[in-house]
Amino acid sequence: MIKEFQGRQKVGDSIKPLPYNKRDEPVLNTGNEYYVSFSNNNVYPCTLVKVINEFSRTEVLVEIQMKAKSKKGYTNSFGITSNLSKSQHILYATEIGLTPEDAVRNQA
Repeated sequence: MIKEFQGRQKVGDSIKPLPYNKRDEPVLNTGNEYYVSFSNNNVYPCTLVKVINEFSRTEVLVEIQMKAKSKKGYTNSFGITSNLSKSQHILYATEIGLTPEDAVRNQA
């Protein structure tokens, strides 16, 4: 579980990740809310910032809201404290979902 992200939701254990070749890419609209799952059926809300079409597979840049661990600001997993309240990640478009269940099926 990634403890520094806000909005964690737990999805039922009956939903399992799909193989890469069976995943569907959601309709991508910059600025819309999506969900991403990194492991253990934990899902986090994210915002689509940018669609990247440079390679054979479409990649997306998403932002995930972080929790403040101290009054000084936000601390990421590397121990770096900043005033930025969002963490950015580049993922394949097939690794995000429109619903929490879709995010678990498309788990990164």
